[in-house]
Amino acid sequence: MSCTGCKDGAGFDLAITMAFQPIVDVTAGTVFAYEALVRGQDGGGAGAVLSQVSADNRYAFDQLCRTTAIGLAADLDMAASGANLSINFLP
Repeated sequence: MSCTGCKDGAGFDLAITMAFQPIVDVTAGTVFAYEALVRGQDGGGAGAVLSQVSADNRYAFDQLCRTTAIGLAADLDMAASGANLSINFLP
């Protein structure tokens, strides 16, 4: 498989999305990061998605999570807030 095929999650056929959990600095009262948490496109939790990950498709899943999280964060203009992005998809 070429790098071009891997980077978009080819080989992992379950549609996913991300939930963005704010991480708050309680002293300053500001959001300093968002944690991207994998979710099923149908609203399913992380467990439903992770149960579909195997040794054979783990790399494709990893790449799909990264590109999905970064793409959604860009669509939501999260960079404008100055907050960091943490991607959490494998326990």
